[in-house]
Amino acid sequence: MIGIYPTDLSDILSKAVKPTLMKTLSFTFGRRARVSRFCQRKGFALIVTLTMMILLTVVAVGLLTLSAISLRGASQSDANQIARANARVALMLA
Repeated sequence: MIGIYPTDLSDILSKAVKPTLMKTLSFTFGRRARVSRFCQRKGFALIVTLTMMILLTVVAVGLLTLSAISLRGASQSDANQIARANARVALMLA
């Protein structure tokens, strides 16, 4: 391993990495950096949040589609009722 001392490593990382991330990283002398469990859990929470947002979007689109279909069906039913009523009136007048 190249001769990087912990003080040099902390100086390099303090310039390159945000201070909040520096708190979550734990370093040991002569070993690679280990990421704490907190840092690993942040990614999991992001994936769960995005999955829930996608699921809610799919449900909302499905409900809007169902509403549009039922509205179209109701307007066609109204038109059929009006046409039948007009046909009955025409038969009564004939």
